Amino acid sequence: MDRASWWSILRNAVLLWGILFCFYQVAAPNYRWLPDKGDTPYGADFLQEWVGARMVLEGESKMLYNTELFQSRQHDERLLEFTWVANAYFPPVYPPMHYAAFAPFALIPYQWAVLLWLGILIAFAILAAHQIQNIAIRYGRNTFDSPSRYRTLQASIWLGVFLFPAVLSSLTMGQKSVIWLVILTSTWQLLLRKRDLAAGFVFGLLSLKPTLFFLLPLVLLSHGKIRFFSGASIAVAAIWGAGLCVMPVESWFGFLEATKGSSNYPGMNGYRLDWSCNLLSLAYAIPTPIQPWFKQSVCVILAIYCLIGCFERRNSDVLSPEKLLLVLCATFLLSPHAYSYDMCLFLLPVFSLCALQPRRGFAYYTLLTMTVAVSAVVLNTLNLPILPIVLIGIVCEMRLRTCSPQTAKCLGTDSEAKLLSVATARRS
Repeated sequence: MDRASWWSILRNAVLLWGILFCFYQVAAPNYRWLPDKGDTPYGADFLQEWVGARMVLEGESKMLYNTELFQSRQHDERLLEFTWVANAYFPPVYPPMHYAAFAPFALIPYQWAVLLWLGILIAFAILAAHQIQNIAIRYGRNTFDSPSRYRTLQASIWLGVFLFPAVLSSLTMGQKSVIWLVILTSTWQLLLRKRDLAAGFVFGLLSLKPTLFFLLPLVLLSHGKIRFFSGASIAVAAIWGAGLCVMPVESWFGFLEATKGSSNYPGMNGYRLDWSCNLLSLAYAIPTPIQPWFKQSVCVILAIYCLIGCFERRNSDVLSPEKLLLVLCATFLLSPHAYSYDMCLFLLPVFSLCALQPRRGFAYYTLLTMTVAVSAVVLNTLNLPILPIVLIGIVCEMRLRTCSPQTAKCLGTDSEAKLLSVATARRS
């Protein structure tokens, strides 16, 4: 790509960034500065990162997970210069080094730190869309039969990314989900270029969110990606080892105490069942007359079914969009805590499928979009979280399929593509 093309891309990215930044300033109530913010603080979830980082800077790391102190800091009007409902609270749920990483934000007043954070999130969302476009084009390079289809795919990706409910929620709530998406897309680009060690090292950054990290390295290891697993292990050892060395022991004991109740997240005050994507929330919502052992047994059976789908090899390339979609569904279902705003990770496999099988990819995108949109209504009507049910349905559907011949060919496994083509012809 020549220099003029790079400048054109950069110019368009900066223009889009400015439009989106102004849009969220005007349209998102979380970014409107008011003396009294009511139920939701200015900057929403970013408040707990900034408060935690402030405590680290002020030498209070030992008290980082002290509920009373942390809550009082979140309502310190002198420090924040606004008020919000007194009994609300965003608890510290990340490991201690996570809050140390946010220390630069705590050096500036909270009002300006929120604006800086919003700008960073929008930049990451734009980068994620660009990387998804490149990956989708790589998958579909042998299937584009006209320039118009190529342009249609590009437009669909950029519109689809910024209209996807999970991305809208992430940006509106100050959530880090678009950053996790960039980590995943960067990892996948490196894997497709056969740079497994570097890919693993990049993916290791996601270990700061262990509830989304735990499954993919094991699946890739089971398919022979030893270098990827080694890279991820090095990154995890470096990040968590540095955290253990830098942060006081008391903060780690506080973190372990805070994570003890992870198996009962759905029963905690403030938990949003309509946002929840895991099997725990489904078991929690099943009517109480059903015996607890039965609910737990159903969850265990579904969990085993998801794991079988992830680790089996039925003519499925481990780098195919179908395999990634299945692994992500299983990750969210097995996670102790997974919310709908983290579902922006699904954009990578969905749009990669759009490049190979447009109707199927669009069907997944529509299904996920509508499910998130109606989840609150379904919960109020049927008292059941619909997101885990839909993800279970996707896992079942994926297990009835194999890697398509087009996908295998695009990934360079031509022999597998031929075998699949023969098998398809025989079935027909």
